[in-house]
Amino acid sequence: MRRQQAAGRITFLARLLWLCSVLAAGSLAGACLQCDPAYKDKFSYYQKNMNWKTWWAGDRETSQQMLENWPEETLKGLKLTISPEIPQDKLKDVGEKIYEKLDNMYKEFMYTPGAFPKLLRSILETQNDLLQKAIVETRIDCEKHCGVYEYETVSCESCNITLTPCFGYHCKSTEKWKMALQSLPEYMAQLPVGHNRLEHPK
Repeated sequence: MRRQQAAGRITFLARLLWLCSVLAAGSLAGACLQCDPAYKDKFSYYQKNMNWKTWWAGDRETSQQMLENWPEETLKGLKLTISPEIPQDKLKDVGEKIYEKLDNMYKEFMYTPGAFPKLLRSILETQNDLLQKAIVETRIDCEKHCGVYEYETVSCESCNITLTPCFGYHCKSTEKWKMALQSLPEYMAQLPVGHNRLEHPK
């Protein structure tokens, strides 16, 4: 019984520390999709070919501005309180899905006023949902580990490859819990105070 109570207290402590690290990470300062290698060429194409997609001058202007400001619009839409760090494979998956939607949209010519910017806005919102899900799910996957764990991500702030630390509490024994707790000082030292990260260039 005492072991179960001790394990419960440790679990609570680990969850609390994880939550503190999430809150300490601050707000987003980047726009994720910009870090994808295909972003520049894709969005250059979308901007250059915008004028041929709708009759309406107002729609063309609105859509051009949205494409030009895609990173800023992404920033506004990503309402997270954790560091904007995403594994490369998940960023690639999000990019491929969004480019496919945009490519399909560019196959059509739209006659209805307001249709093109409305559809573009919908794709932007879909992108933000996918990015949020990928970032949060990756952090939650930390719970499958015991103690300090690092996973490789792309920083949406700098587009650098980053080793992101987290603390997992999925330990199978009291002994492993004790070892995990001994690693806490190391983990606390890697918390993103001032966005400190172990970075190496791409």
